[in-house]
Amino acid sequence: MRRLAGVVLSFGLIVGGCGTGTPSATSGICDGVAAEMGGCEANQPTFTADTCDGVAVEFGDQYDRRALHVIDGPAIQNGQSRASQLTALNALMATRALIHLSGLRPARTCDVDVFVTDLEARLSTGLKSRIGDFLYDGTTRPYAEWRASLRQVLTVLAPQGSGDPGQPAAA
Repeated sequence: MRRLAGVVLSFGLIVGGCGTGTPSATSGICDGVAAEMGGCEANQPTFTADTCDGVAVEFGDQYDRRALHVIDGPAIQNGQSRASQLTALNALMATRALIHLSGLRPARTCDVDVFVTDLEARLSTGLKSRIGDFLYDGTTRPYAEWRASLRQVLTVLAPQGSGDPGQPAAA
């Protein structure tokens, strides 16, 4: 329960307002995403699919390109380490997916395990073999640990009240 509260609090801070696409001088929020999380940068992640499976595929394709750009880029970019940049990328991508899925009619929620499996199928071997090197600064971690951390962020896509974060609601 404490982990779920942390995720909800984090996303409340990230998604905490509605924007117009231009940063607000007082809030630093663009289209519902905090500037600190990349919400005001050009080239935002976008989704067009109208199913969780489709959004997961789009997520995986975009994530692969964006994460490799971070990994292959400078160790520090705009004052952020690669680990910090990847953490922000996880939050930005999950938030943009949540905003898209919530805007569909009817709004969609997703089984997080299926979503992660679908997006993971789109990730390159190059990313999968290297992402654990950048989960934390200076410490190599196994791919499975990175996957679990991404899955935790993606629990915001699960139905509310589904019990264990990311699990589908009982029928």
